[in-house]
Amino acid sequence: MEVILIKAYIFDLDNTLHDRFGAYEKYSVDFLNRYFPNNSKDDFAIKYNDMIQYDNNGYSNRLSVFSKLIAKWNWTEGPTPDTLVNDYYAEFYKLVYFTPNMENVLQTLKAKGYMLGIITNGPQTQHNKIDILGIRSLFDIIVVSNEVGVEKPGKEIFNIACQQLNILNEEACYVGDHFTNDVIGATNAGLRAIWYTYRGYPKKIEKALIPLNTLVIEDINELIELI
Repeated sequence: MEVILIKAYIFDLDNTLHDRFGAYEKYSVDFLNRYFPNNSKDDFAIKYNDMIQYDNNGYSNRLSVFSKLIAKWNWTEGPTPDTLVNDYYAEFYKLVYFTPNMENVLQTLKAKGYMLGIITNGPQTQHNKIDILGIRSLFDIIVVSNEVGVEKPGKEIFNIACQQLNILNEEACYVGDHFTNDVIGATNAGLRAIWYTYRGYPKKIEKALIPLNTLVIEDINELIELI
């Protein structure tokens, strides 16, 4: 049986390279402190939970999120949804930070000669996160779904990344947190999937559903132990 040599590690962005959920938690607290400084503790908690719920871990449209929050809170004399979307893009990205040990792992992989890539669903503003993390120079390719017109879990976006790296799909490992977009998407495209579950194993996914040869890790340092 032929052994496939891994030449590249390609990463998801949100909740893989950076702790998107943690950054949004910080943003929500800051947002409420700025716009509702006199809220009681209970009102603050209710509004905070609303922000987390409507955000849907980043998968909700920003304009829709703020429109729903304004309606839910009966915030008739406050800013418009458009103003709050601008607030989000101005303030949220300042709070972006690495998931645990990620920066060191990227530096190690690069030093060992592996090519590195990013595949992320989302708008062009995803580049802002990459620049704030200061890691653009480490990556050989960056593929943003809105720029190429296809998104995960479709095979096409994985094919584009591997074509840009000039490698076969099976010569790449894809590291991501989302079971459908990252694990299933990468596997279906012929890449080896590494499911990064740094916030804990997602028990709602039955082990029998996890594709064969998928590596499940909670600590990104486990990646270094493989090479």
